[in-house]
Amino acid sequence: MRSKKLAAIVITACLVAVAPAITPASAAEPGQAPGEFVFPFAGTVPCGTACAYNIPEDLYKACENPFPPGSYVDVVTKPAPKVPDGKRKVLLKLEAFPQVDWDTFICGMLSDGSHNGGELDQGANDVAETCDNLQGPESPIPVGCEEEAMAPVETGKQYVLRAYNYSDPFDCPAKYTWVFV
Repeated sequence: MRSKKLAAIVITACLVAVAPAITPASAAEPGQAPGEFVFPFAGTVPCGTACAYNIPEDLYKACENPFPPGSYVDVVTKPAPKVPDGKRKVLLKLEAFPQVDWDTFICGMLSDGSHNGGELDQGANDVAETCDNLQGPESPIPVGCEEEAMAPVETGKQYVLRAYNYSDPFDCPAKYTWVFV
């Protein structure tokens, strides 16, 4: 009996030790502090022209009615900090650095905890827009475009950083910061 308990303890300890190596990295812990994180490719399905914000007639919206399921990743921010003395407001800045194409949005978080509040800003580039990427600054090739979104926020509230995997087979490194103006 004692050897079975010991064997169970050893097996459990081994599984706990190995689990981080076989578990896909999460995008971020809920309420992650400002800094660098990753929108993970694992578990997403590239949505291309079927992404919510590409469907005509406003049937779907990137923040309020995300679509299709599995095409996007959400990261919830820490509560927005208090505006320091001498400053008027706080902005939430999201920067993303996809290798191919992820589209990013700053979304409101509803009072019931739903991630589907209104769109505050988007970092997604339009197809005809030039962008900074591996081909150089102001490149006309819309692949690997760095994205930036920025929106004023309310002290104490949390926000949702959403990234749709448009057509990227890689993780999307990103970061968010609070900017005081």
